[in-house]
Formats: sequence, structure tokens, C-alpha cells
Amino acid sequence: MYLTPFTEPEFEHYLSYAVKEYGEEIAKSGHRSAEAAQTQARQQYQELFPQRLESPDQYIFSIEDDSIGQKVGLIWFGVMRQGEKKRAFVYDVRIQPEFRRRGYGEQAFILLEEKVRALGLHEIGLHVFGHNQGARALYQKLGYAETNIQMSKQIS
Repeated sequence: MYLTPFTEPEFEHYLSYAVKEYGEEIAKSGHRSAEAAQTQARQQYQELFPQRLESPDQYIFSIEDDSIGQKVGLIWFGVMRQGEKKRAFVYDVRIQPEFRRRGYGEQAFILLEEKVRALGLHEIGLHVFGHNQGARALYQKLGYAETNIQMSKQIS
């Protein structure tokens, strides 16, 4: 298995669904209306990809399984700066439905660690919505620790 940089057509296809889906996830978390969540999602993608695939510090890859000759998903991370400290931050990882539960996510994160080390970084962060139990289980299995937890309660 290996990671290959996205092509422009892959990126265009990704944007055609990813921004909308991210907005839906924001809305599902209960902190924004559907319309406000879509606006926030569009703004965040525009800020992160001002120059599309040439945007600095953004790395988006296809996950390819050479044993079957197919792309099975994608993984995207960026370099975040906090003062003098830099770390990788995973913005998105997706495995196509027909390839889930076969270890591709885990393998992709192992390959991601190699990319991050090659950039001279020593930490990887990510965000996961609380309702995404499958992803949370994978990240914990890979050694990621929760660093903060936000909770809310709906009252009437």
C-alpha cells in the first residue's frame, strides 16, 4: 500500500462532496444551524486551500492498494504552527465503503507517520466528532490520546 499525491481532477471531485459533508457534520454536532454550518465549512476549505493543491503546508493523498491496483481512500493533513512549535494535523481520512474494516485506515496512518517524520515533525493531531465511534476506536488503537472533550446538553 502507498500514498500518492492528489491530482487536480481528484481534488475537484473531493471538493464536490467534502465541503457539504463537513458542513453536515458540523450541524450534526449541534453547534450551528445547517446553513451556518455550510458557510463555516466553505470558509474553512477556502482558507486551507487558497491555492488549491499548491497551497502551502497542505498534503492530500490517495490511499492505494497495489495488490489490487485500486484507490481505496484518501488522507489529508496540514502543518499547523503554534508559535515556534509545528505539528501535523489530520483534516480528513476516508476509506471507500466497500474497503472499510480491512485495515486500510490503520495502514494509511502508519504511512502518514512516515510522511510526517520526513517533514521533520514529531506530533500528529486530529479532531473527531463525538458521534463517530468507529473513528474514535481506530485512533485510540493507533495510540492517539484524547486531549480535550467538549460536552453539551440540549434543554428545552
